[in-house]
Amino acid sequence: MLLVTSVTLDYGAPGERVSTGVPQLDSMLAGGLLWGSAVPVSGSPGTGETALVARLIDAACARGERALLILFEGSPTR
Repeated sequence: MLLVTSVTLDYGAPGERVSTGVPQLDSMLAGGLLWGSAVPVSGSPGTGETALVARLIDAACARGERALLILFEGSPTR
């Protein structure tokens, strides 16, 4: 098997932060989420995960950015 990859990274991680659309959450996150990051959101049913992610996506779209939402539902019986 041949893996095609770089031996070293020539770039640093992005340090720019972007607003979540929720000022209190931005404050907790030192200014917002790191640009380009993947953000898993999980919790018990009815705790507001979907509403929070809707705010994150709305904030990204308001900045003219694109966002991808992938939803998974785990079964508590397994």
